[in-house]
Amino acid sequence: MQSTSIYTIGYGNRKIETFTSILYQYNITTVVDVRSKPHSRYQPAYNKSAFSKHLNESGISYLFKGDALGGRPSNELLYSNGVLNYGLVEMTKQYRDALVDLVTLTSYGERVCLLCAELDENSCHRKRLVGASLYKMGISVIHIDKAGQLKPHINDNPILDMFTF
Repeated sequence: MQSTSIYTIGYGNRKIETFTSILYQYNITTVVDVRSKPHSRYQPAYNKSAFSKHLNESGISYLFKGDALGGRPSNELLYSNGVLNYGLVEMTKQYRDALVDLVTLTSYGERVCLLCAELDENSCHRKRLVGASLYKMGISVIHIDKAGQLKPHINDNPILDMFTF
């Protein structure tokens, strides 16, 4: 059994209070924002500054890592025909260093949860890229689904298996 776990969650259309109660339910101590652009015009409570303040007031740490772990990096060389190439992303130092940072947080006893906007983890880079990378590193990845239930990570992207850490 893997001893280190990292959770993921999407806020979607959840009210901030519902979102926070889910984090409490699973004893999450640190939320790591993996949105490339931590802004929502539909859910302003999730804009970086307001969201960070809300979490801190709720006793949960906030850490932004969207620059390294986001699904829309600014580096045009990481795209193939306009589509983000996960294999190329995985090979960047910035990405790998950010993964190590996540694992380091868990080694200090933090219960880490990756955050993105997409409610369905199957449609989001937090599962398809970051979760898959962590899984390959031997980290247990647990997705909090749209119903607030836990789902273990299943690597359903065999292309990423070609790249190792």
